[in-house]
Amino acid sequence: MPVLAALEKSAGGRAYELSKKLNANPISIMAAIDHLVSLGLLEENPGHGHPLRPEFLLSSLGASLAPKAQEILNYGSRQGVLPLLRKRWTLPALTVIDKAYSFSQIRNRLMPVTDRALSLCLKDMDVAHLIKRKLKKGCWPPKALYIPRPHLEEIRVPLMQMTQNQPA
Repeated sequence: MPVLAALEKSAGGRAYELSKKLNANPISIMAAIDHLVSLGLLEENPGHGHPLRPEFLLSSLGASLAPKAQEILNYGSRQGVLPLLRKRWTLPALTVIDKAYSFSQIRNRLMPVTDRALSLCLKDMDVAHLIKRKLKKGCWPPKALYIPRPHLEEIRVPLMQMTQNQPA
């Protein structure tokens, strides 16, 4: 998401420049760029740059999703949860938790997430007040339900728009 948002503000960019702008490892940025190219969100700028240092541009699909990526990053900054939003399973979990779900229901909707990764993700989101963990009364063993907080609607709209526009 940071790469899409950064490229929206410029006419294009190289991996090294993006790594400096985003304060990230160039290898990580190149991996993100490769992934975005495979999704059809970025493309190489033809005839520009050195073959070993290509410049990348937003594709038409990438250009339509970049403003939504910026909205999500802005939300993360305002709420103080930007580092959490950059973790691997946070955004996918937020897209599926639209009502009260149990751990196993969330895990089934997020396959291939591991139990440990999902457990840590849900705990972090609860601490950050993105979701609420509530114990269901009257059952044994106790069953936890994970419920989205009302202010999540602000981020769910651009998230859902992004996931609906993703190529298959």
